[in-house]
Amino acid sequence: MQNTNPHKRQDLLAWLSTLLTLGTGALFFVRTGSPLNRGLYLAKMLATALSPLVALLGITRMLRGMGSGRRAPQIAGGASGALALLYTWRVLTQHTGFERAFGPHWRDKIPPAQAARTRRARWLWYLPQGISPAPKPRWTRDVIYWKLPLPESNTVRPLLCDIWQPPAGVKPSGLALIYCHGGSWRYLNKDIGTRPIFRYLAAQGHVVMDIAYRLWPETDLYGMVGDVKRAIVWLKANARQFGVDPARIVVSGGSAGGHLALLTAYTPHHPALTPADLCDADTTVRAVVSFYGAVDMAATYKNVPGNPEIGLLLGGSPDEVPDMYALASPIEHVGPECPPTLLIQGTHDWYMPLEATRAMYRKLLDAGVPVVYAEFPQTDHAFDLVLPRYAPAARAARRDLDHFLALMLAD
Repeated sequence: MQNTNPHKRQDLLAWLSTLLTLGTGALFFVRTGSPLNRGLYLAKMLATALSPLVALLGITRMLRGMGSGRRAPQIAGGASGALALLYTWRVLTQHTGFERAFGPHWRDKIPPAQAARTRRARWLWYLPQGISPAPKPRWTRDVIYWKLPLPESNTVRPLLCDIWQPPAGVKPSGLALIYCHGGSWRYLNKDIGTRPIFRYLAAQGHVVMDIAYRLWPETDLYGMVGDVKRAIVWLKANARQFGVDPARIVVSGGSAGGHLALLTAYTPHHPALTPADLCDADTTVRAVVSFYGAVDMAATYKNVPGNPEIGLLLGGSPDEVPDMYALASPIEHVGPECPPTLLIQGTHDWYMPLEATRAMYRKLLDAGVPVVYAEFPQTDHAFDLVLPRYAPAARAARRDLDHFLALMLAD
């Protein structure tokens, strides 16, 4: 018995390893949308982020199985490796969004100085700037960009931001990116999972203003949009200090922040969405970038049954306050005057409805707005915040953002 137990344990471990390998490969095709799938959300995010490594391990498992004569490890390893490779290839496949938005020779429109900083590939296997950190930027934390008076307490409420500037020796591009964090309009803060991308953008010569806007229940939708517009006004007023061209400010965000960025960019003069203290200020922007932001609030509410955050934010359901949902939906404000737009979303996004984003893209095209839509197959919500230095989808999205911002420097 003492001689057989080790063999049994080895067989058990081999089968467990085989099942784990198969399960990892299956994660690439799990589409979230039920409580069970959401429970697998983190596992799927890690698997997709590390898909090249998963492919390598799967192939290694297959080869080891061939050497031992075991069929199960061969099949499990081969299947897992193939699924991971398929995911990686689909994510990295070049799309034609830039050609459609800016013409077949869009690369020629990028200023030469910026083109030299911008890589052509969406992802490189040797990761020259993925594993090796970009040059250290100048980073100033908790800068006050506005002081809101609080009459009831005779005090002020400061609005804070972090400023990322190009490293010493890197010439400023003249472009600035205002970033609005995600968190369902209710949670989180600035500087959550975004340091790798901000470090990279600063190395490209851009300035990043990472803002902390007020959340519910401290304020409502009007207050949030107002805070983003205050950030725009402040940055324009202080543009020279940071080497920024006031005409080249881009507003961006992820998830709820992407929604606020779109709504802000599309309503610079909207009387209901512009605070009284900014009625004479210039809140226009050069462009807008949305990472999986809500574009149709009614569709987003229905996509997550009983969505508490949106219901609280807007004061009820779409049936109860339809006008509020229309006002809060960027898709309802699309018109020829909208600035160039970059939309980024995964097809497996469980929170933001895919069809709504596709409808937004079509409406922008019909309005004649230069718009690039980057859709990543089998990719979930907030994909760019999990191991962004290595994740193929995150790095491909960064390439698209890099190209888009470089085009915003064109005359």
